[in-house]
Amino acid sequence: MLIVPTPKQRRDRKLAKQRVARVFREGGDWKLAAIHKDVSYHTARHVVLDGASCQNREGGAGVRPSGVKKTVEVMAKLEEYIIED
Repeated sequence: MLIVPTPKQRRDRKLAKQRVARVFREGGDWKLAAIHKDVSYHTARHVVLDGASCQNREGGAGVRPSGVKKTVEVMAKLEEYIIED
């Protein structure tokens, strides 16, 4: 039987993951924050590594800024290599 979370449960889970990400950005103990917010270690680790917990993966949030930043850096390096040749 499939258990579908209610909108309140989804919102609460999203807020808990945002809290873990905020604690990590501020230099705190994100593992402790995950324990207190009842977020699994696996989920918390992905939140910290991806930095994407606040974004809607279905396309509602647009392009991730980290991906754009990497793309710009790579393109700049490619242009530098082309100019050197």
